[in-house]
Amino acid sequence: MKAVIIITVGLFLSQAPCIYADLPKLNASFKTSTAETKGQNLIISTGKIERTFLWTGNGFVTEGLKNQETSKEWQNIKPSFNMDWSCPDLISDDSKAKLLKLDARKSSDKGFTSPHLEVIAEVFYPKQNLTLKQKIWAYPNASGLRQQIWAKGSARKSSQKAENAYIKAENAKIYQNNQSKGVRPDWETAVLLNNNALKFTIGNISKKDEYIVGLSWWDYGSGGRKQSAKVCSVDGETSIEVIKPTVLPGWKEGGKPAETKLFKLPQIANMDGTVTIDVEKHGPSNVNISEIWLFKKGKAKAPIRINPKRKRQLESSKPKGYSLAAYLSGSQAIKKSSLKERISKNKRVDYLPIDTAEMQVSAAGYYSDTQNRNKPETPVLREEKLKPSGECDWSNLLFIQDGNDGLVLVKESHKTVQTPGADTGKFTFGNNGITNTGWCLSRSELSEEKYKWLWGSWVIVHKVGKDSRERAVKAFDRLRFPTDKQRDMWTVMCTWGHSQNPWDGRKYAREDQVLRELEECSDIGIDMLLIDDGWQSPEKKFIDETRGWKPWQEWYPNGWGKVTEKAEKFNMRLGLWASHIISSEEMLWNYNRLGNEQFKIDFANLRSHTKLNEMKMKARTYMLENNHKSIVSWDTTEAAPRYGFYLFREYGNVHFMNRKPEVPGNVLYIPHLCLRDFWQLSRYQNLNKWQLVIQNPEVVKKQSDGYKSDAYKHSADYCAATALMGTPEFMAVARYYSEDARKNLRSLLEVYKEHRSRIWDSFVYPIGSKPNNKSWTGFQAVCGKSEGYLTIFREIENSKSKHKMQLRSITGNSKLQFTNLITGRKWNSTLDSNSAANFIISEPGDYLFLKYEKK
Repeated sequence: MKAVIIITVGLFLSQAPCIYADLPKLNASFKTSTAETKGQNLIISTGKIERTFLWTGNGFVTEGLKNQETSKEWQNIKPSFNMDWSCPDLISDDSKAKLLKLDARKSSDKGFTSPHLEVIAEVFYPKQNLTLKQKIWAYPNASGLRQQIWAKGSARKSSQKAENAYIKAENAKIYQNNQSKGVRPDWETAVLLNNNALKFTIGNISKKDEYIVGLSWWDYGSGGRKQSAKVCSVDGETSIEVIKPTVLPGWKEGGKPAETKLFKLPQIANMDGTVTIDVEKHGPSNVNISEIWLFKKGKAKAPIRINPKRKRQLESSKPKGYSLAAYLSGSQAIKKSSLKERISKNKRVDYLPIDTAEMQVSAAGYYSDTQNRNKPETPVLREEKLKPSGECDWSNLLFIQDGNDGLVLVKESHKTVQTPGADTGKFTFGNNGITNTGWCLSRSELSEEKYKWLWGSWVIVHKVGKDSRERAVKAFDRLRFPTDKQRDMWTVMCTWGHSQNPWDGRKYAREDQVLRELEECSDIGIDMLLIDDGWQSPEKKFIDETRGWKPWQEWYPNGWGKVTEKAEKFNMRLGLWASHIISSEEMLWNYNRLGNEQFKIDFANLRSHTKLNEMKMKARTYMLENNHKSIVSWDTTEAAPRYGFYLFREYGNVHFMNRKPEVPGNVLYIPHLCLRDFWQLSRYQNLNKWQLVIQNPEVVKKQSDGYKSDAYKHSADYCAATALMGTPEFMAVARYYSEDARKNLRSLLEVYKEHRSRIWDSFVYPIGSKPNNKSWTGFQAVCGKSEGYLTIFREIENSKSKHKMQLRSITGNSKLQFTNLITGRKWNSTLDSNSAANFIISEPGDYLFLKYEKK
């Protein structure tokens, strides 16, 4: 190993325009990663990618990006800016800067990422009193580099002391009824509608305050429209009807006015400062409202965007002691849409001088809210080809192809396709180069005392090939978000999985139930029991504020003592659930007594840098204090901005979805839809970072709330096999499996455990067709050039017992030996020129678990 040379530079003053002093000498290395200065250039390499920065007197700007394996130089234009970063309301492209510090050192971010060479440049803008710290991570032999900017400076005073409540329409279309203009007031003439049901989010509401919700509606059609409304928790587990089915006032010239409905907001549905209002239809017509508003008991800052006349009306009719806190109407949305969150356009965090006008450009991103995306028309992955010049505001990944060379840019943020989050910005590309915008940090959140992070960015190069882009993303992802196999590799059962409602679900977290499930899980061969919601409080109460997050005395009279004793007896590992409001001290209190190796963190609405950093520091403190022996499992199942797909995974893994036997219907277990989501997730994610949900098909209902499931047609081991390439999570209760199902699960898990270490270290790819209940589909775990594993599924509605399936990362005409890991049968097969082989599954709804070796 080469020694790391660390050079720290004192104050370096910028010179007159175009006449820059040479950078101080820097020559540092760690294994194949290097950082050196030559004149005004800072050159950083991993041995596979080289990026060259130019000091301009205003900051550092990229002026070279090279794939060292193919010798491709990506820069093809002169830089359009004087620095890679920007913030137009703070610094301009010609702002004068001083280089305060430049150094390089070996780092692993205190064990949260793979060892790398960290290059740090501190740049000061005297006029703006702003200091930026540029950090570049060069992992040895990696095909990518990670860059992140940190900021320190004078904050802009904010007149808003606290975030206001808001109302957001999640799925509304806007219809302007022109016939009613001049007859009805402006705020009634435009309606928000949906063909099935309207969903509104009310956010930034305190559990300690009281609220009243109002809405107005009328029937703009032929009459007879009937609607109801309910308030739901963000996870859909709690649902309270607040307006019974009601016939709307009919429409005639000068007819009945819109009807106003008021109801008290039930705080029982407020899990994380957010609730949803669902307006549902009862009949063939669509569902619509004109307005929805929120009164808060006490003082509240009145909404700005509201018709002044209507504002006076609402304030004069408000309940005594309440204030108008939020408002949304169809007419307001027409004037300036409030249905989509605003994103940053100009605050750059990265820039590449690459004109893409003659290149191929595409993008990919993942949807959050798996809680409500359980239909054939709601995939988890969005992937599109884009025009060579333009912008993209929904993706985390941007792909550029130029001939035989490829480039990937990754936005390290909590952005999802439908939820922008906290200033996650966008990608722009074209004649001026490629930019990655969005800081996350607002002016009011700046601090003069300490640096605060901005969104990170990855730049990855690869040679174009069948699997090369996916492999390049996954390989860098694994370096950035490594795992500890001894700590992180398990199968887990979650006690919440059999619940019919929140209170019913909590009973499985009682001590007597947990003790029983530890024995039941051990019998099947499951490694860990995750004790979900209920351990900390009695029924119908979220948390006992006098005790905090400790096991409820009536249910756990001896604390965690009996649980740890039983877990040790049956060689079981433990996990524990908590809401995002738990403190790191409370997490550690439980860890020190329970020894849980996972803390699942639920809920959260992270709409600002402040909230995101609080959550980050909570996880970081917890893991540093337990010496990295227990991880955090993030829950990303709802639409509110949480953790997304490219954030905070250095602290653990992700709970991907909730799927249950019956209610609520939106999380009914539907095997082929779960398989589809796992399949799409594996396109650009390492599945061992994701807990993939399994349900017991023997107890799943055929339908619930309009959702239909054919789980009853599938075996328990088939359902379990769909998750073997990730971290299998049984969201079920073990005692309800039949003896036949238990026997088959035991056999499958026993075989799986013999091979999972190799699967864990592999790169997993989707193979076959996208699951649709009629496909041959599956996963391939590539362990190297000569061996790997396959899980292949013939879906329940497929009529063909034999199918040719193309394999990944194996050259055509190769000779392979296949082993059926369940039966032990071996056979040899020669792939065709397209790397495809024939497979036989006699019955629909069955699967193969295979190992292959190149002969």
